[in-house]
Amino acid sequence: MLKISVLSILSIVGESLNINEELKIDNISVGRDAVKVNRPISIKGVFTNIGGNIFDFEGSVSTGLNLFCDRCMCDVDYEMDFSVSERFSSGFDECSDEEIKKINGHVVDLTDIVLEGIVINIPMKVLCDPKCKGLCSKCGANLNKISCECDTTNIDPRFEVLKDFFNNN
Repeated sequence: MLKISVLSILSIVGESLNINEELKIDNISVGRDAVKVNRPISIKGVFTNIGGNIFDFEGSVSTGLNLFCDRCMCDVDYEMDFSVSERFSSGFDECSDEEIKKINGHVVDLTDIVLEGIVINIPMKVLCDPKCKGLCSKCGANLNKISCECDTTNIDPRFEVLKDFFNNN
């Protein structure tokens, strides 16, 4: 859990609180899958009391994940860095803005925000190398490591009868 107390800046408008924390977890749930976290998640940033029991947080998150190449299924060490900008309120009735997250008392829990940010920032397609050849569609061999002798000619079955047309005439 990544809980930060903002008690030291609670009563002073304009006061800031710098944080430099680490969150140590092994895996992050992404749908039905679990993504391995290679190193502790680093969170650096500043909480600022902007008045009216509202606190701004501006920071950055960095970590390393173990993902799989979408073409050859090899492990890929993926380094991730992204920024976080959130607003929190310790006043329950004073704040009706949905963009402002409510906190109990003076403790802000950044855990869900950081994990959500990591999941959102995982790329849709991960490649071990831009020139990755992938897997053979016939035998499943990793074409980056070996070359197979499979026939990769794909002929639409509707045109199969035309395959030898020019050879016979």
